[in-house]
Amino acid sequence: METIDILDVTLLEPRLKHPTIFEKFDSLEKGETFIIHNDHDPKPLYYQ
Repeated sequence: METIDILDVTLLEPRLKHPTIFEKFDSLEKGETFIIHNDHDPKPLYYQ
């Protein structure tokens, strides 16, 4: 059974959200994925 890795950034301070997401992304191995659960428009994250 596959485990789905969900990163919930809704509980983090706003200043920590993007760094936490990028840290998680950078730690992925080839073929790994995760889902970001966010409470605001992801467009700024996309541009960053």
